[in-house]
Amino acid sequence: MKFERLPEIEGFSSRLNGLFKLLLTIYEFSNKFGRYPYTRELLNYLKSWGHGFELLKIAEEFGLIERYVDYCLPGSNRKCIFNKLSGKGLKLLKMILELISS
Repeated sequence: MKFERLPEIEGFSSRLNGLFKLLLTIYEFSNKFGRYPYTRELLNYLKSWGHGFELLKIAEEFGLIERYVDYCLPGSNRKCIFNKLSGKGLKLLKMILELISS
């Protein structure tokens, strides 16, 4: 199914695609490494610093991710802000993946 017209909101489709990519990256990273990515790691994986950080804030505002402070690595004194999928974010990601695969 194709939509002939996207909503008139400027940048809507790129933000929606970016949010999906953000949620998917957090999910895949946590499954691969057994921990959540901190912000610098996540933005490097997304290869998008300015737009990626904006998407992080949007995702947090909508309750799709939770951000928390912890030590970057075990035994390190450096603290980082980690990004975790919320229950709402995981549910949305699974629904999108289900729609894409059908």
